[in-house]
Amino acid sequence: MKTYQNLEIHIEDNRNSDFINDLKKLVSESNWKLRQDFVDNYKKNTFSKEKEILCVESPEFDFVEEKIKGAVWIWDYNGFFEVFNIIPLIGHNLDYDQYNFILNAFNLTFIQNLGKKYEAKIIISEPVKKLINSIGDDAFNALKSFSIGANKTTGNTHPYDFKRWCDFIFIVFRNKIKLDVDELIFWLEENGWDSDMANRLGLEFEYSLNLLENYERN
Repeated sequence: MKTYQNLEIHIEDNRNSDFINDLKKLVSESNWKLRQDFVDNYKKNTFSKEKEILCVESPEFDFVEEKIKGAVWIWDYNGFFEVFNIIPLIGHNLDYDQYNFILNAFNLTFIQNLGKKYEAKIIISEPVKKLINSIGDDAFNALKSFSIGANKTTGNTHPYDFKRWCDFIFIVFRNKIKLDVDELIFWLEENGWDSDMANRLGLEFEYSLNLLENYERN
């Protein structure tokens, strides 16, 4: 399942100002552009005046059959630098691939070199979200066991299929695992379930968890 990538830069706290100043210098020497006007307007309307915030306008890129350009926002709000948004400057939105393209261009153009100077730990997430990373080995293996063994035309109606489905539901519930139903449906469709059955199982997943949560409260 495609997702927006995250970029984090972890450095020693006392070097944050130097890092930002060096980043500004590199940007000013490139075909990217500092957007202090965006930052001033942002700070005027938020509580983040004390944080290091930078906005950098990308050049215009040819992407597939479109032109894309974005404003990359970076701050240290959570104790480390991270790109917390990229807003489109051409058109109204950036899809996953477009957003990630601009993020990776920013990373390769500026952050990788600065990271070496500051001995930074740079973390960039994958562009494809893997379900196992969201729910853990036990829940994933239970879901996989259900999916492989079940009759994909009848869902979880056979007693053996229902037991495997319940095993998955109980692991998710007991471990308080947060799984978005759209992510579950997408995984099912990728693994051989037709759209109607995948959506039906998604609805049953939500209903089952709601039922268990209400039972536990009472």
